[in-house]
Amino acid sequence: ELRSYNGLFFEYYVAHEESDVDTVVDPKVPHICGTRPGLAKAIVRIVGGVNARYGEFPWQTSLRKKHSDFGASQKHLCGGTLIKSCWVLTAAHCVGMLGTPKRRKKYVIRLGDYYNVDDDDNNNYNTVEDEKDFAIGDVIVHPYYQDVPTPKNDIALIQLANPNGADTCATFSDFIRPACLPTMDDVDHKSECYVTGWGAASSNENPDEYNPILQRGRVRIQDYNQCRRNYGMTSDNQYKVVPKTLCASEAGVDTCQGDSGGPLVCKRNAEHGEGSNFVLWGITSWGEGCAKHDRPGIYT
Repeated sequence: ELRSYNGLFFEYYVAHEESDVDTVVDPKVPHICGTRPGLAKAIVRIVGGVNARYGEFPWQTSLRKKHSDFGASQKHLCGGTLIKSCWVLTAAHCVGMLGTPKRRKKYVIRLGDYYNVDDDDNNNYNTVEDEKDFAIGDVIVHPYYQDVPTPKNDIALIQLANPNGADTCATFSDFIRPACLPTMDDVDHKSECYVTGWGAASSNENPDEYNPILQRGRVRIQDYNQCRRNYGMTSDNQYKVVPKTLCASEAGVDTCQGDSGGPLVCKRNAEHGEGSNFVLWGITSWGEGCAKHDRPGIYT
């Protein structure tokens, strides 16, 4: 099952930290990526999961339709990760409807979002959000992407449009900043890792029931070979879990419908505490069920 519907989400049953960040990073400094200066203290749990904190995942983005078939404006479709001022990384299966400039005009990328609903209740969060919508300039899909029998090379880039034609699109702030991309030194898969989104809290949840507040779940990178064996083979005797993917989950914790394209991030140098940078390790792609035993989420 591809994990898109019109959102980003998962079930999780994890504790959350009570500490906050007291280090402010100059947005002009290159090491801004993966930092969270706007991180607020932990807030109340939700049923079966945990709300993210304000500013906890400032690289989280939302692909939204301007006018949905259900009558609501700005309908959330997929997640993504801000990696540079003008670039968002997401899943290839999220961008099939963005193939032409005319179609792209019907969608926007939202940055700095926390409460993912456009209604009067959003006024309660305006003081802690730095929400900004950007038109979509270009879409680059991996040239060897395929979606059957299971997704392969499920990755795409979305370029934000800048009406002024400048090289800078998003202005970084406490609530809008990029995640770090991995380097050759980022090989520790045992670091503190999280998945985030606005998707389903269970595989049978109706999209209208999705929690409007950004959710997060702590997961662990699973053994790749064991994951492949657990998922088994396709009808043409190929592993369902293909190369260039990774598997991640925790007991009762997983991404689900609506979480597609969203980030799997791990803390760099986790022993250094909350102030460490977060590195983008994966893009939510697919899975069988949600939080199903021996079926972890699959990430590009």
